[in-house]
Amino acid sequence: MSFFKICAVAFAFSSTMSPVWSDSGSVTDPKIAKQTHVAITKITSHPSLDLIEKGVLDVLEKAAPDFKITSNNAQGNITIAAQIAQKFASLSPTIVVPITTPSAQTMVKAFKGTGIPVVFSAVTDPVGAHLLSSLKKSTETLTGVIDQPPVIKIIEVMKLVKPDLKTVGVIYNAGEANSEFQIAAFRAAAEAQGIAVREVPVAKTADIQMAAASLVSDVEAIFLPNDNLVISSLEAIIKTAGSRSIPVYVSDPESIARGAFAAIAFDQYEIGRATGELLLRVLETGNTTDHPPVLLDNPKFYVNENVAKTLGLSKDFIEDLKEKYNRFEKAQDAAAGF
Repeated sequence: MSFFKICAVAFAFSSTMSPVWSDSGSVTDPKIAKQTHVAITKITSHPSLDLIEKGVLDVLEKAAPDFKITSNNAQGNITIAAQIAQKFASLSPTIVVPITTPSAQTMVKAFKGTGIPVVFSAVTDPVGAHLLSSLKKSTETLTGVIDQPPVIKIIEVMKLVKPDLKTVGVIYNAGEANSEFQIAAFRAAAEAQGIAVREVPVAKTADIQMAAASLVSDVEAIFLPNDNLVISSLEAIIKTAGSRSIPVYVSDPESIARGAFAAIAFDQYEIGRATGELLLRVLETGNTTDHPPVLLDNPKFYVNENVAKTLGLSKDFIEDLKEKYNRFEKAQDAAAGF
């Protein structure tokens, strides 16, 4: 396999969502057409997804710095995601990497019948999203990295912080299949512990602060799944919850540095690296069939010590939590992607 000089391609979209295509070389250039072309997309840009993409790119850069890379995000808009998918399909890249469930769904639809492999990243429930029929088996053109949050452990931490915990509020985008899956799993685990779950679905950014305000008067904690719409507006939720000293638990490390209290979560950068390594294995064999999905199983414990102080939790208590889970990483480390 030979590689040529890297050519980065980007998408920009106007206020009318019409894509403006630009690149550093002609996509019709025959020399460029012979390159190994990796097309990467994500539904939006926020710290967690940006770190996943960085992990993918770092693996690719080390393996073959001459890969041609096309990278963009859909700005949180599923219509733009579909436009990007169609544009990618017209380019006939060597392999496609959609980050998040909505991006994976649009890419799989656009590339159906092309034979071009798709390696998704950070998809929580590929079966429920109708991407795969099994968590253990890829298709002829699709595989990827699955990140199912360990909700039982999250609830365990909640109970350690507040042993008499009775009610937890959740905010999620009902339009995201991965969010529905996470909330269902969280609800089942919470109810098994005698904890009531109050759910508030949102459909757009403008709904989020109102959703948080509707919860803080009658819940003792808030849980946020890996939901791209909700995490993009995390600060509004934290501000509202903080006014009532309600801890916010999350499913991604980067939200800890942004002011959330605690998480049992997967390192987002490592999710990206796992995706990049899977992608390279697919390129080596030329198919996805021999490469089943990667189901992550190494969550880590993250806690924001400044928030812990405002909640009245002692340093000794926080140290006990660190020792119990033995995978503690400081908030600043999470922000740096270490």
